Amino acid sequence: MKTLLLMRHAKSSWKNSSLTDFERPLNRRGRNAAPLMGQHIAAALGTPDAILTSPATRAATTARVVAVECGFQLTSIRYEGLVYDGGLEDIVTLLSGLDESISTCVVVGHNPDLTLLANSLFGANIENVPTAGVVCGTFDCRSWDDVPATQGRLSYFEYPKKLDPEQ
Repeated sequence: MKTLLLMRHAKSSWKNSSLTDFERPLNRRGRNAAPLMGQHIAAALGTPDAILTSPATRAATTARVVAVECGFQLTSIRYEGLVYDGGLEDIVTLLSGLDESISTCVVVGHNPDLTLLANSLFGANIENVPTAGVVCGTFDCRSWDDVPATQGRLSYFEYPKKLDPEQ
């Protein structure tokens, strides 16, 4: 069995208009939501075996915060450019290349790809994964290479405002 968590980066700041899209940092709301969701992942599943993230500042920061909350080694985070500027097939290809020893993987990325991927892989009908939202599903297979051909089962869809209305 393989467990996949698709997490959209936490809320980013548009305050500094001189920054590129790639450079945008988290805003205050994002800095509060990322640890909340990391704690949720840790409570629900423990420490993931792998974290793949877009190298964009907002996603990479979210991934590092989640890693800390889950007790995942920061130096083991994989920064994958294709999660930022690739497409659905590129992300699926990255997943297919994961080692069989990995049971649980978190991918931190961007919309619309994460919403589309969640709907495609888990047969979900999610309109939008909000910032810091996490879609978790499982695949009844032994190898990540089998994931594209295996219909996943949606386990949960959580996001900050659902867990803490104050977010």
